[in-house]
Amino acid sequence: VDLYLRRGVRRVSASAYMALTAPVVRYSASGLRRGPQGEVLRANHVFAKISRPEVAKRFMSPAPQELLEGLVRAGQLTAEEASLAREVPIAEDLIVEADSGGHTDRQPLGALFPTIRAERDDAIKAHGYVRPIRLGAAGGLGEPSSVAAAFSLGAAFVLTGSVNQAS
Repeated sequence: VDLYLRRGVRRVSASAYMALTAPVVRYSASGLRRGPQGEVLRANHVFAKISRPEVAKRFMSPAPQELLEGLVRAGQLTAEEASLAREVPIAEDLIVEADSGGHTDRQPLGALFPTIRAERDDAIKAHGYVRPIRLGAAGGLGEPSSVAAAFSLGAAFVLTGSVNQAS
């Protein structure tokens, strides 16, 4: 995170996390500021790649108070950044990773995506978010019809991996 912040890296992928960590929270909250209309402006964007609803919920929630307080005490966040972090989710972009024959939880996109979408809708309502949380799709998107299916489920974007290596 030190390197990313020092080098001005503004978008990172957080993959295979089961819980939030202080570095992820620090990256997400660093540079938060209030805009001219009172909105929270974000400098850094976390793309959370998830395959479980409970993990998605963590990334769609504001940062835990205890992590924010620890980062302020350590001088890694300002009090203002920590305060603003209570108004926004850790990640505004989540990649719903279905089974791709790899390390995922072997869930088909058709079952997993609607579950995560419902969690997203609940999070927006519960926290009163103004900006949307976008959901992308990944895993098993090896042909055009699979990609079309992801978009028909409501994916805002898709992420492909091994299909690119084999092409």
